[in-house]
Amino acid sequence: MYNKNKQNDRSIPVLFISYGYVPLYQNHKLAPEFIQNLQMIGSYLRNYYKINNIIAISAHKCLKGTFLVSQSDQLKISHDHPFEFYYDIEKIIKSSSQISSLVINLLRAYQIDAQPDQSGTIDSSIWGPLQIMFPDLDYPVVSISVNKNYDPETHLNIGKLLEEYKSKGSLIICFGGITQNIHQFYEALVDEKKVKEPLAYNQFDGWCKKVIETMKGKDRQAKIMEYFKHPHFNKVHPTQEHFMPVLVAIGASGSCPGKAFHQQMFKKCMSLSSYIFEEVVYSS
Repeated sequence: MYNKNKQNDRSIPVLFISYGYVPLYQNHKLAPEFIQNLQMIGSYLRNYYKINNIIAISAHKCLKGTFLVSQSDQLKISHDHPFEFYYDIEKIIKSSSQISSLVINLLRAYQIDAQPDQSGTIDSSIWGPLQIMFPDLDYPVVSISVNKNYDPETHLNIGKLLEEYKSKGSLIICFGGITQNIHQFYEALVDEKKVKEPLAYNQFDGWCKKVIETMKGKDRQAKIMEYFKHPHFNKVHPTQEHFMPVLVAIGASGSCPGKAFHQQMFKKCMSLSSYIFEEVVYSS
């Protein structure tokens, strides 16, 4: 059940989406409930909030030492994935160089190295979910990369800086993965029995859910920064870039409650768990 009144007087929610992998968004039978819940959350946001633009944080584009911010008024989808049968998909997504400049200047004002990304592309982790959530996407989308230095505090602080944009009509969506062991996942696509210690993935997924849903504000920020102490973190994240968007989302969410709008472990090792952080608690 959705909130009944359009929330023009409230800040727009923040989303974290575990985006999985590209075929999910073309073959909806692979994870039908995930697709359905993305459609539902998109419809909810479109109908009950006045969205002016989308600021998307993605783990797919990352450089060491800097953050890339898309700098163009149009973005072409980038096929940064190995699934050749999708390479003929072409689409142009509206963006905003003006918003990009504002974001770059904001980050630089706090001594965060942000550079314009003039490639004119948007990666699959963003366009895949967005085409499901907003089939007639008419919001400008500005993307921000993560940083290969894997500095968790900087990523959390970027979220805090972006929080002010929620009241200006920006929908902040962070695309990453609660778990992301890509080597293990590709083995699981062949045979799920090859997943070693599947309980480890479920336990880390559950830990994140508890932190996100039972804590708020500074307490939640402090707790999520202890992710590296979890006994299974290095197993479920051999590299850290896909977890950095979680930190950005929690930073941007402030004191808003978090709630899962989808909870699933795909192929025993890839979490599709996704969250909304909203002043009023979302119910599906």
